[in-house]
Amino acid sequence: MASPHDFRVKGTDKFLYALAKVETPFELKTINYGKDAQKARVLAEKLGLKVKFIDKVPHEKMNELYWEADLVLGSFGVGQLDTVAIEAMACGRPVIQHIKSEYYSKCPLEKLNSIVNCTNLIENFLINKKEVRKRVELQYNYVKSNHAATVLVNKLAEIYKIYYC
Repeated sequence: MASPHDFRVKGTDKFLYALAKVETPFELKTINYGKDAQKARVLAEKLGLKVKFIDKVPHEKMNELYWEADLVLGSFGVGQLDTVAIEAMACGRPVIQHIKSEYYSKCPLEKLNSIVNCTNLIENFLINKKEVRKRVELQYNYVKSNHAATVLVNKLAEIYKIYYC
């Protein structure tokens, strides 16, 4: 949930409200970083959430943090596809993140319509291992076919070939 952006952009507050309604026991870990880190800490405490705030992790070590997670919460904000979501999916972790499906029609993430909708997704992925395996496979295949280095290089080569050659 760490972000250099505020609640309006990242939507951390919405995730905290959703997590407060989850009935299945869970451990919440987040990086103590970002514009609204202190506000997130205060809100989590107000909502009765026990959060383990950890130090900022160097980018080259983020994969280890993803691998420790049973579920990664990306962004519940403006609806773009964040780097966190792509990286976590590439590490084989299930991700919940709000996206605008009109821009990412092939991406196996949802448009989160409400906090209740988000709570239900979190709850489902905490208890339904079959759904988690299905989600991981869909998300990993999406990243492999759309965000792998070779795919991106080929897309860039086409753009530059079309416009600059």
